[in-house]
Amino acid sequence: MKQHYFVSATSDSHPRWVQAFDDALMIPAPPPVMDRDTVVWVHTSMSNWTDIVASAVRCEARAIVLTLGPRQPELIAALTAGARGYAHAWSSIDILQQIAKVVDNGGLWVGADFLNQLVSATAARLQDAAEDDHADDDLLSTLTDREREVALAVAAGASNKEVARQLDITERTVKAHLGVVFQKLGVRDRLHLALQLKNTHPVL
Repeated sequence: MKQHYFVSATSDSHPRWVQAFDDALMIPAPPPVMDRDTVVWVHTSMSNWTDIVASAVRCEARAIVLTLGPRQPELIAALTAGARGYAHAWSSIDILQQIAKVVDNGGLWVGADFLNQLVSATAARLQDAAEDDHADDDLLSTLTDREREVALAVAAGASNKEVARQLDITERTVKAHLGVVFQKLGVRDRLHLALQLKNTHPVL
């Protein structure tokens, strides 16, 4: 059973945090014990929040960063530390529960706006890779030509429908290829794929 800890230095309590999860606890310091059944929600009011995230990750706990002012540099710092989520501290109970579910299933939650920004930021790099037969050879060498086309298109931000139209195949085929790509490259989701191909966060 998951144990949720909300670590915050702010005196401004957020009842929705503990209302979202039956076992949730609010504490002003890192949890004394962390393991794979621990979910640590770290507020950026903590001066050492990146260290807390990194410590949680080393203990195989899931770490999610909460902030009052979402900013891309802070997001990158959170991901670099190993956080699996980045969200506004005043997110609704429903959103908090959705974040926990996504993260528990191995996904990454950064919110729609940041997700679009991060994926779009890889487009130019991936276009160059598509035009260079030697680009990303090591990473993509295990893929078939079609899987490589799907991987590059998806990582550049294309939807399954758009990929299907570009490659003149069905969406079902795109989904099947994408599943194989994820498995072969050891990635969890579309953003993880984009970051891996861009080679900006090899350990995410």
